[in-house]
Amino acid sequence: FAGIEPLIGRDFAEILRIVWQEPFATEAINHFKNTLATGKSYVSLKVIEPRANIDDTEAYDWRIDRIVLPDGSFGVVCYFYDLSERMALEANLQTALSDKEMLMKEIDHRMRNSLSMVSALLTMQSNLSDSGEAKHALRVAVSRMQAVARIHERLYKGEQVGVVRFDTYL
Repeated sequence: FAGIEPLIGRDFAEILRIVWQEPFATEAINHFKNTLATGKSYVSLKVIEPRANIDDTEAYDWRIDRIVLPDGSFGVVCYFYDLSERMALEANLQTALSDKEMLMKEIDHRMRNSLSMVSALLTMQSNLSDSGEAKHALRVAVSRMQAVARIHERLYKGEQVGVVRFDTYL
């Protein structure tokens, strides 16, 4: 919690208004007051707010609980969990996922091109051949290349990566 030292000893509501921008500061004050008055805990997940007293935006999960003080009166305690490390890891994970998706598209594109080229070359050779037996063998090879291309497409575009429903394919 950066920049908090000069605020120690001040009124709590004043501190929150110095630290946080409006309307968040007033909302937070109201949550503290409500927990103190009712005993109902308040939990807020992934709050991302600009700080008013420093040039930074901070992200927290936070929770307010009512406690009993030594004199029997009530107070509140607030637990903050800094999310900056988690958010940095999530951003890195998102970048890695985007890179993976781009790589998968490139591999798919190259695979399709390669299969098409081989199929076209076999078809050309079949058309140039004088032998009926060679034409037949080359057409069978083209058919097999097309089968490989269809399997590749189903693997790439299927609901589950790497799984082809064989009954549907057949």
